[in-house]
Amino acid sequence: MESSPIERDLAALGALIAEHRDVIAGRVVDPEPPPWCAERGWAEFLLGLDGPTLVRCEAAGATAWVAQDAVPASLRALIEEVHARTAVPEPPELEVPPLRGTSARKGRQIAALVALARARLRRCARVIDVGAGRGHLTRELARALGVPAVGLERDPTRVASASELAQGEPVAFEARTLGGELRFAPGDLAVGLHACGALGDTLVVAAARDGADVLLVNCCLQHVGDAGRAPLSAQGRELGLHLGRRVLGLTNLVPGRRLVEGDPQQVMREREARYALRVLLRERGHALDPGAEMQGLNRRHARQGLPRLAARACARRGLSAP
Repeated sequence: MESSPIERDLAALGALIAEHRDVIAGRVVDPEPPPWCAERGWAEFLLGLDGPTLVRCEAAGATAWVAQDAVPASLRALIEEVHARTAVPEPPELEVPPLRGTSARKGRQIAALVALARARLRRCARVIDVGAGRGHLTRELARALGVPAVGLERDPTRVASASELAQGEPVAFEARTLGGELRFAPGDLAVGLHACGALGDTLVVAAARDGADVLLVNCCLQHVGDAGRAPLSAQGRELGLHLGRRVLGLTNLVPGRRLVEGDPQQVMREREARYALRVLLRERGHALDPGAEMQGLNRRHARQGLPRLAARACARRGLSAP
C-alpha cells in the first residue's frame, strides 16, 4: 500500500534525525563549541553571529541565515531540508468569538481548532475534551458540530466555573484525575488543547484503542516521568525516535514575530540571565543539566534581571546571596 504524505515526511525527518542525532542531543552548555559543531565546520560562522542577527533568527527561524553568503554549505542544506519538510501554510483569517475570561491568544487557538474540526471531521457523535479548564473549547466545539460534549478537568474550581458558563447547553463537566483510565467510544472526538507532557500520549493511546478521532495540541513534551519519550507509532519505533527529556525541552522553542514567551528582545534578555545564572551556580559547585538552573522558578523571575533571579535561585538552594 502506498504511503501517505505524512508518512513520507516522517520517514525523511527520521532519517535527518538519525544523521544529526549528535547535534540534537548535544546541547550547548559551555562557551567552547561542542564537537558536532567543530567537526561540521560550523563553529566560525555561528560564533560570528551578532546579537541583532540572533534576535532576527528568533523571529524568523534559522531560514534567516540562508541569505548570508558565509553560511556553511552543509548547514544551509540542513536548514533548507528541515524547512521544506516542516513548513506549514499561513493560517486563514479567522473570526474569533469573544470568550469571557480568556485571552485573545487562547481565543485564536480555539477558533482555529473549531475551524479545523468543521473542515476535516467526517463523523462525530460526542466531544470529550481532556483538560477542559473552564470549558471554552468544549462549548465551542459542541456548538459548531451540533453534538453533546463532556469536559474532563482535575481542578474542581474550574469545573464549577465551566458548568456555570455552560448552563442550558448539552455540555457536562466532570472533576477527575486525568491519566490511564481515559475511555472513549467509536464516534467520539478526543480533544486536548495544551495537553501537557505525557497526557497527550495517554489521550492518543486511549483514542486508538477505542476507535475515537483525535484533535490534539500537545505541549511541554519533556514533562514525562522517565528519562525520555518513546514513539507511539510503528513507524516512529522503526525510525528509533526515542528522545530524552533534555532534547524534548527544546520543542518549546518556536520562531515567530511574537513568541509564546514574549517579544524576541525580551526572550534574549531572559536567556542571557538564565545562562549567567547557570555559570554562577556552576562556580558555586552546582553542576546542573540544561534548564535545571530554573528549578522552582519561572520565566517571570528571569525577566526581573540577573541580581533578583540569582538571589532567588541561591536562596532555594540554601546558598548565600551573590
